[in-house]
Amino acid sequence: MLAFLIVLGVGALLLAFLIASATLSALDERLSIPPALRFLYHAASLVVSFAVVTLLFALLFRMLPDVRVRWRDVRMGATATAALFSIGGLLIAIYLGNSSIASGYGAAGPLVLLLVWVYGSSQTFLFGAGSTQVAARRRGARIVPDEGADWIT
Repeated sequence: MLAFLIVLGVGALLLAFLIASATLSALDERLSIPPALRFLYHAASLVVSFAVVTLLFALLFRMLPDVRVRWRDVRMGATATAALFSIGGLLIAIYLGNSSIASGYGAAGPLVLLLVWVYGSSQTFLFGAGSTQVAARRRGARIVPDEGADWIT
């Protein structure tokens, strides 16, 4: 139950963060900001959003499994997952900006896009979890199950 609540909480935080980021981007275009400050704003926004997403994935990879995982083993998987997650969000933003949502699926277009995003995000998460395990094993880390965990070979 705790793992389910952690996933729901992090998913809600990711969604809220993406909505806030999109809102700030929309406000940025309406405000008259000098070009030099606009570049700094976009660079800072990109770095902060990547850091927050990386931290959220690192927390998931560290706390969710029933094994003890070191932070340094989680770092690579969380960074790769955050990069793929950001690229996926960028691709969806490009799609939304260059096409009519209602063209292919009618009124169900936003639902289809949401389902594609959820599927892609889940695949990205599983890829990151797998790469975290591979990185831990390549570094020689012993994967020790927590007390009460079932070990499946």
